[in-house]
Amino acid sequence: MKYSLLKLGSVALIVAAVGLIVSIACGTSDEEAAPTPDVAKIIQDAVNSVPQGASAAEIQNLVSDSVASALANQPAGVTRADVEAAVNAASAGQLSAADVQRIVDQSIRNLPAPEPAEIDVGQLRSLVQQSVAASVPEGVSAADINRMVQAAVGAVQAGAVTRGDLEDLVAKSIQEVAGDQLTAAQVQEIVDASQAATQAAVDASLEATQAALDASLMETQSAVDASLAASQKSVDSALMETQSSVEEAAMAAKAAQEAAEMAASEAAMAVIEPVQPYGKPLGVGGYFDYRFTGPKPTTFQESPMSAELVRQGQLPPLMERLPVPEDVHVVPPPNEIGTYGGTWRATRHNQRYLQQYANGHPLQLNADGASYVERVAKGMDHSEDGRVYTFFLRRGGKWSGGSDLTSEDFRFTWEDINYYNNAASKAAGLSGNGLGPDTPYSRARDPVTGEGAKFAVIDDYTFSFTFDSPNYTFFAGTTSARGPVSCGSGWCWYTSDEYAKQFHEKYADSAALAKMVADGEFEDWTKLFQNRVSWTRCGSDCIENGQPSAGAWKMEYFLDDQSSMVRNHYYFGVDPDGNQLPYVDGIINFKMESVDVAILRAMQGESDLDADTLSRQMSGIPLFITNMERGDYSIYHWPDLSGGDHSLFFNQTWNEDKELGRWLRTQDFRIALSLAIDRHAINNIVFSGVGYAQNYVVHETSPHYPGKRFETIDAIPQDIARANQILDGLGLVDTNGDGLRNRLDGGGNLEIYTGVPGLRVPVAELLESDFAKIGIKLDWKEDGGHWGLIRQNQQYLGISNVNGSSNLWARGNPVAPYRSGEPQGPLIGQYLTSGGQEGMAPTGPDPDFLPLAPDGTWPADATGNIKFLLDSWTEGAQLPDHDPRKIEIGQAMSRVVALEKYQLGTIAFTGFSRGLIVKRNNFRNVPERQIRYEHGLYNMVNAFEDGMDNYHNPGNRSRRYTSKAVFASGETIRP
Repeated sequence: MKYSLLKLGSVALIVAAVGLIVSIACGTSDEEAAPTPDVAKIIQDAVNSVPQGASAAEIQNLVSDSVASALANQPAGVTRADVEAAVNAASAGQLSAADVQRIVDQSIRNLPAPEPAEIDVGQLRSLVQQSVAASVPEGVSAADINRMVQAAVGAVQAGAVTRGDLEDLVAKSIQEVAGDQLTAAQVQEIVDASQAATQAAVDASLEATQAALDASLMETQSAVDASLAASQKSVDSALMETQSSVEEAAMAAKAAQEAAEMAASEAAMAVIEPVQPYGKPLGVGGYFDYRFTGPKPTTFQESPMSAELVRQGQLPPLMERLPVPEDVHVVPPPNEIGTYGGTWRATRHNQRYLQQYANGHPLQLNADGASYVERVAKGMDHSEDGRVYTFFLRRGGKWSGGSDLTSEDFRFTWEDINYYNNAASKAAGLSGNGLGPDTPYSRARDPVTGEGAKFAVIDDYTFSFTFDSPNYTFFAGTTSARGPVSCGSGWCWYTSDEYAKQFHEKYADSAALAKMVADGEFEDWTKLFQNRVSWTRCGSDCIENGQPSAGAWKMEYFLDDQSSMVRNHYYFGVDPDGNQLPYVDGIINFKMESVDVAILRAMQGESDLDADTLSRQMSGIPLFITNMERGDYSIYHWPDLSGGDHSLFFNQTWNEDKELGRWLRTQDFRIALSLAIDRHAINNIVFSGVGYAQNYVVHETSPHYPGKRFETIDAIPQDIARANQILDGLGLVDTNGDGLRNRLDGGGNLEIYTGVPGLRVPVAELLESDFAKIGIKLDWKEDGGHWGLIRQNQQYLGISNVNGSSNLWARGNPVAPYRSGEPQGPLIGQYLTSGGQEGMAPTGPDPDFLPLAPDGTWPADATGNIKFLLDSWTEGAQLPDHDPRKIEIGQAMSRVVALEKYQLGTIAFTGFSRGLIVKRNNFRNVPERQIRYEHGLYNMVNAFEDGMDNYHNPGNRSRRYTSKAVFASGETIRP
């Protein structure tokens, strides 16, 4: 990592030096510029000569030949922008964007290259030496760089007749130097960058065409920078080693040309912008499959800890604790059959996540984020029409206290928690205070009628849900975090009826319940209930009251500064050899004073497995890599594939300030903000380059992926000039000269505000700087509660991650405001959730909501695309995942999301929040690749090398495994 950063510094220096070479080499010319040909007429004539019904390819060839011929001897005054505009206008829509680009590229190739004979070599060497002496990065020899540059200058006698010839020379030179280090595609990217650099230098020497050149440079600048970045290491190598021709060195001249024309600070920013060393996650293959397909074991073993309790008479024998043999859950370990024993150490600032290890899910997403693994339920079927879902529990499965886990636990949860609202309580003749919402939770709600799924018990171990309409979203990403520990803070799948009924008004003795409410100083019985079924709320009280677990561990104690879990001796899972899981005896979390302290502890090897700490401060990745051998740990990268790790969300239904609301609903305003964002800088500075700069677009392996174009459209490259042009066109100008654009209503500067959770402050700081460049003030302050205000329609702009999967119908993918609280339209979601009783109705255009919406949609839907997304989402919810129509709908939705930018994406695939894993090398069965969305919850198979932990054995190190950092792009770094 240190070496990569050093190379980046070297490239920055060489870019500046070579820029001097090319700009002087081209010289200036006092000759009168040749007359500019009428490109539009040439193209129009070529298009008109095409026979009726000709293909795009035929049109392309004719136009390309005509333009190339006309431009061969007439380079002056003609820019790429001129040619592209003429092609677009003359072809009248018959050519695609790709066809137009190929015509322009072919035409430009025929322009002449610079004449080497005009170069003053002595002057060049002097200037280059001054540049090198002024800024030599640490560890790089100035003499080495001088020798390289002087050799390049001395080789400028090799010329090229046309720019096409120049491209060929550069490609050949690069391939000779780089060998097999570059793919053909990477070579082509470098060639393209070289051509653009030379174009800039040549045109700069022609005083008569300077104005046209400036416009062309602005259009191609960021594309060249991005091209250089994609091949950073190889470009550096080529520049340092080759002495064949000055054309090779000219690859980097574009950035230096801008430095000569713009402020030095902007040039420096352009140099550091395009570092993206790790690339996209692979997305396919390499994921461990937790579904066991082999023969089930017929004999079973238990841990020494459990065996000792059996010997003491405190536990029944193992076969009385497990489900019936054919229903036992078999979990294959990723590395090896583990050894029993040891205590797993964690050093999290937030102890809340420890409870997840007690959360036994009915089913759980596999490591690939697509398939499912049976957990508490041994299986689930759905009817062919997608209306009925039937679940099968493990016969003989038990809670950690030894009571049976049956359909009654699920019935109680759905009928008496999830569906037990105020009306249900009143109908039962009780308090009128319920636990559930007035309308069904979104996933349990029919996508067409809005009615809740009907729950039915079939037998002690079988139950079902029935919808009015087909609903293929019911189990799309809903199984991850809604086990028993979630029942105190929202809907959940199940909880222990035996435990929870003592706090429920329908089942508890009224006098006893009233006493518990009074003793605990709760507002009413619902607050008591929510507290007593949540470990993080009631702490030790839950443990003393006997709250059971269905996961691999159960809570042992929960204190302010630390918490502990111990093995669940009744856990229903075993490994392929029949060893009851988990392998590890317990987990202990030491609460850290801050995330910074937790990071330092983990870096010292004091955490055995942590999926949260480093992923919340990813700028520390280089330091973690540097120290991983010392701390005897490895780093794994587990990003999700949703494509929206850090996005800006614009609330379309907020209208307290009508002018500001108008701009939030104006697509061009959102596009201008998007173009102002330096996504590469965010990636490099905040995420150490492990992310991927793009719009909010799902990973390319998703069937809903809309295509490469939509990753970057109106987003990359950063384009301050175009953003300013858009805002000027909207009438937003700086009327008082203070550098900020003014409101149209005379209310002063146009400012936007957001509250930012602490972990997102670095992103907010960079956005503030970017928006200032286009005259928009972003005001922000650290505020962890701001997101809740957006969901209540009290605020309008938020920064958050999508936190979902690449399935657009999975929970957490906010492509459409189909439920209450969705940030891009909370009042629309409220209307749909409440059955039209609350929120914003689809009444069409309303003069209070500008721009005016079309007929038949919501007043806040300025383009009608929110209605399109909602209609599409509803249609797709009724189709199986692999239905061709659903795939078509998903791609169309992805295109609209990328274009509209209700969710303005910046960075994807970082692994932010629970996606960067730090694990001790002796802590085994942790997969190198996994989808972040699952929190690493297949932890029942984690084990210590030889059963020797690090908590009871200070200074312990792995005797067989060494440190490495494995990234989702496939890159592995070792000390």
